[in-house]
Formats: sequence, C-alpha cells, structure tokens
Amino acid sequence: MDGMEGGSYRERACYLDRVTKEAEVLKSRFKSLSATRSLVIAMVLAFSLTIFTFSIVLGQAASGSAGSTGGTVEFAGGDVTVKLSSGAVKETVSVDYTPLDSATAPAPAPAGVVFGSQIFQLGVSVDSVVKDAYAFGRLVDVTVKYSADDLAQAYGGRRDHVSLYIYDSAFGVWNEDTAAIRDVVGDSLTSRQSVLGTYALMVDPSAAQAPATGDLGLSSNMALIAGVLALMSMVSGAYLLQTRRSRAF
Repeated sequence: MDGMEGGSYRERACYLDRVTKEAEVLKSRFKSLSATRSLVIAMVLAFSLTIFTFSIVLGQAASGSAGSTGGTVEFAGGDVTVKLSSGAVKETVSVDYTPLDSATAPAPAPAGVVFGSQIFQLGVSVDSVVKDAYAFGRLVDVTVKYSADDLAQAYGGRRDHVSLYIYDSAFGVWNEDTAAIRDVVGDSLTSRQSVLGTYALMVDPSAAQAPATGDLGLSSNMALIAGVLALMSMVSGAYLLQTRRSRAF
C-alpha cells in the first residue's frame, strides 16, 4: 500500500508539474498574441487617423468668417478663395464651403466640356444659421485655381479651354461665367458675385469647331432666288434706262 501510495503521489506530482509547465507556455503564447493583437489594433487606428486627417486637408466641408471690415477666406488648400471687401457685410458672417464631385454635382457637365478639378458649393451662415441666397452689400470675389491636370486635359493645354461655370438652380443648368477674370500667371479665374452659389471648373478637351461653310453661306435655293432677283433688277434697270433715252429723243 505504501508503495502504491508513493507511486500515485509521484505520478500526481509529475502530472501537476507538466500541467504547470503547459500553463506557463500557454500564458506566454497568450501574452505574445495579445501584444501582436494590440500592435495590429494600434496600426489600424493610426492608419484610420491618417486617412481621416488626409481627407480633411484635401477638401472636407469647411468655414471661414469675415466681418464688416472685410476679409479673405481660403478653402481646398488655397485653391478656392473668397474675398469680401469692406462694407460687403454689416455683421460677422461665416462663409461655408462644401466640396462636390461629378457624382454629387447638382447636374452633369454641359455637352462638349467635362468637370475639372474643382466643384464646390459656397454658402453663408450667421450665428450658425444658414442664410439662403444671402445678398452682399458689395460684390464678392470668388477665385478658383485650375491645376496642371486641368491644362493637360484641355485641348492643346490652352488656358482658354478651362472655364468657370455657375449652377443655375432655377433652370437646373450650368452657365459659363463669361465675365470671369482670367489670371494667366496665377492660373486662376475670378468671378464677382453678390450671391454665392455652386461653382465648377469645366474643361473643353476638343478643338474649337469652325462653322461649316453651309452654315454661313447661302443654300442652293436661296442662291437661285438671289440670282433671279439680281437678274430682274438688271433687266428693270436696263428698261428704265432705255425708256429715258427714248423720251429724250
């Protein structure tokens, strides 16, 4: 009995020792796994934060304020500028900028042109309350820079093939601001407006189409009629001249 009990005790001791060692191994593996998981989680969070920050820098909705003395606010890394002169507003207002793209634009680009690098909406709010169609006391300068990609897409890299359009919400169409001031040195277009709205750079990738000859010339029927009228005019003139000579004699 004593031998059996001694053997059983030793077996239990060995078993406990083995279990203890296995527990230590599992514990070590768990710590290693936890550390790896923590590292992965930290990397994911850091990546997400980087993407979030990057997206903010590249063009998330933003605001800038200006008062009665005027001021300049910039958006999209300085590619969009709104300048208020002194007296444009009587109170401190917030100019609100919302970037858009071809999918969120209020209407497709007109035929013959494509969207450029800038599509955005500008609005005004006072004390965090949005003011629709806020009218400024003086014209406000909205300056939009076009990029090297815009020029590369334009026909022949020509600056006059990059234009600034303003969306007409009443008719649901984009209209070119033909009065926009072009700065060929700063590669920008400036629109002077009393009310802010939705803007877009449009690029014309094709050559200017010269009208066909038939568009400017006379059709065959018109040419025939013109010839007949000319002939009648000549005959009438000759007849009148002959009549006057006959009377003279």
